[in-house]
Amino acid sequence: MRNIFKFDAVNSTNDLLLKWAENISTPNGSIIWALSQYKGKGQHGNRWESNAGENLTFSMLIRHDSMSVMEQFIFNKAISVALLKSLHVISPNFKIKWPNDIYLNGKKIAGVLIENSIKGKYIDYSVIGIGINVNQRKFPKSLENAGSIITETGVEVDLENLLYQIVNHIEYFVNYIHRKQCRKILKIYLNNLFRKDTISVFKKGDEKFNGIIRGVDKFGRIKIELESEEVVLFNNGEIKMMI
Repeated sequence: MRNIFKFDAVNSTNDLLLKWAENISTPNGSIIWALSQYKGKGQHGNRWESNAGENLTFSMLIRHDSMSVMEQFIFNKAISVALLKSLHVISPNFKIKWPNDIYLNGKKIAGVLIENSIKGKYIDYSVIGIGINVNQRKFPKSLENAGSIITETGVEVDLENLLYQIVNHIEYFVNYIHRKQCRKILKIYLNNLFRKDTISVFKKGDEKFNGIIRGVDKFGRIKIELESEEVVLFNNGEIKMMI
């Protein structure tokens, strides 16, 4: 029996689970699922906007035995791959937009926020926050790249069934890391990387430039080939893809 705690509304599933995780009696694999969040968290301090009851927003606790801080990047990839594989049941066309958003038809469908508790050289535990636009049909004009499963595929999805699919896939791919079998994760990640090997427009500060995504290094940095054929590495948040 999974430890799933369902709420009508919370401020943030990640914030609440981070507090619970400090108590070692909170079991590994615990999940907080909320139908609505007042202050849903996205990457770089952004808010995750979501209509109550139409989408899937939850956080999951993963405790680690001996995961090095250096493995956090492959862990991030494992979560992205787990989410992708869960959604591929609905459509094979979902892609991972670096570092870990999920896109379909050029629209953002899902986002991931992972917050780690680090002790020395090791990650003690991770709280994985996932937000998926599932059955929401309309979005604010300010979210021009937002879409949902139903708007892009026409498929209405049961939220609880999707939750179980994702959790099962997370456990499956995290187990690959524990067994030091990370190559499969990286292969799936790279094979499904949004706009890989395609000319795209990026923005760094006020400057726009053309480049081709060639991959991701072991530290999670994206490899972009410039028009000069030089391959440059960029950290998360350093550049933005113009879609």
